[in-house]
Amino acid sequence: MTIIGMVDTDAKQFMFNAGRAAVQATLDFDHACGRERPSIAGIIKPGSSAWMNYHWGDGEVLIETFPSIEAAFAKHPEVSAVVNFASERSAYAVAREFIDRPEVRYQTIIAEGMPEREVRQLRVLSKKAGQMIIGPATFGCFWAGVLKLGNASGTLELQAEAHIHEKGSVGIVTKSGGILNEVAYLVGNKTQGVHTAIAVGGDSYPCTSLLDVCLMYELDAEIKMIVLFGEVGGRQELEVVQALKEGKITKPVVAWVSGLSGEMLPKGFQFG
Repeated sequence: MTIIGMVDTDAKQFMFNAGRAAVQATLDFDHACGRERPSIAGIIKPGSSAWMNYHWGDGEVLIETFPSIEAAFAKHPEVSAVVNFASERSAYAVAREFIDRPEVRYQTIIAEGMPEREVRQLRVLSKKAGQMIIGPATFGCFWAGVLKLGNASGTLELQAEAHIHEKGSVGIVTKSGGILNEVAYLVGNKTQGVHTAIAVGGDSYPCTSLLDVCLMYELDAEIKMIVLFGEVGGRQELEVVQALKEGKITKPVVAWVSGLSGEMLPKGFQFG
């Protein structure tokens, strides 16, 4: 099982089909964490080939755009993480290509609306390949002071207030992406700080579940406590409870489940 905490401080990533704002936000996080070089080795946009300039502190940095996944890895075989911004129509095919790359240990898919059948297939395939996929309906994740994959962590001002540019000792896992940032702020100001924060996404069958993340936090010696936020409560939360009862999770867990009545709510359009 991949241990989330074991992420190299010089880990690099590709961003597939990422917009300029997402790229810049990641570069800002990198610089604030004190990295000497950006974590982004390149942007992958099928059919495109160019160099683009971005802000890097009070200077600038050039990031290359690659026309294909093959071209990107041919130049940067050291990349171990990818962020998949493909649409829900093509995210599965792109994810399969990344799963077939043995270099990739972490993949974040940011695409709502993927068919459940495709997500369940990715879950099985990624586990066989030893790759961790977060999502697909996720906001992303980050390792405090090290690396962020996706849109998680909020603005630079909020990051600074949450003290996530330095590594702490609390592992956070949520279903909601927006709540992830709020929980990180609370943890960063009330504990010894955030170590890792992951939003698994709101899918019925996410590629990585709440329990998967909790078990990986359990194996990471740097993480001393687990904070979990679930919504709406269901199978995933109960799996964590069962693991606690069986002694598979021994570290302190602080959990909050927001709501238990999802099946009672109307499913049609709501007005007013």
